[in-house]
Amino acid sequence: RIDYSFVSSFFTYLKSSCGCNVNSANKYLKTLRAVLNEARKQSLITNSPFENYQIKAGQYNRTYLTEEELQKIIKAKLTDSKLILVRDFFLFVCFTGLHYSDVQSLRKHHILTRNNQKWILKDRTKNGEETLLPLLKAAEEIVERHKELPKNGDELIKMYSNQKTNQHLKTLAKECEVDANLTCRVGRHTFATTVTLTNQVPLESVSQMLGHTSVKTTQIYARVVNNKLLNDMSGVDSKY
Repeated sequence: RIDYSFVSSFFTYLKSSCGCNVNSANKYLKTLRAVLNEARKQSLITNSPFENYQIKAGQYNRTYLTEEELQKIIKAKLTDSKLILVRDFFLFVCFTGLHYSDVQSLRKHHILTRNNQKWILKDRTKNGEETLLPLLKAAEEIVERHKELPKNGDELIKMYSNQKTNQHLKTLAKECEVDANLTCRVGRHTFATTVTLTNQVPLESVSQMLGHTSVKTTQIYARVVNNKLLNDMSGVDSKY
């Protein structure tokens, strides 16, 4: 009985009765779609209504740090050891674009050297895609510093739990006078925009380094950069 009409009504129900925004409602639809696809594989149903129903993407807020904000965090004189540690983690994300789980699972054998350049080569924990990205000097310095820190296992970066990390990141933002809700996702967005695309790194390369399975996902960041350039140039246009 789950047909096209049911899916369409379910989407409306999620937004109106459950108070979901478009992005949240889409996540529930994707879960339903995955269940129906599995049911079809097991021959429990002959077809899925999602063959004709298209999930329309909503608007995502891609918060990222500007170069000025990033430098504030880098240069901040911190005395609290917890904030110093969480700053290292956040900056490592800003310079690699890795997810929290990928940094957590990063090990010595994931670092290799090619043509006098160190690289990170590992499978993404989120989708299993193999990712190759350069280990920038700023990120390499963090790895070197953490070699001397006591750790529970053989991880490269000493980290707090996800919950503790987010708590300390809020304090870090205040200490550095950065008006942003710092999260690991903001770090990835900063890598995609301020660190790479703004510095003329090709979109296809950024997509590969972020572990995206489609360049279309990365194009969202490109639009953010283009909008920034447009705003930056608006004053010039009016002047002349």
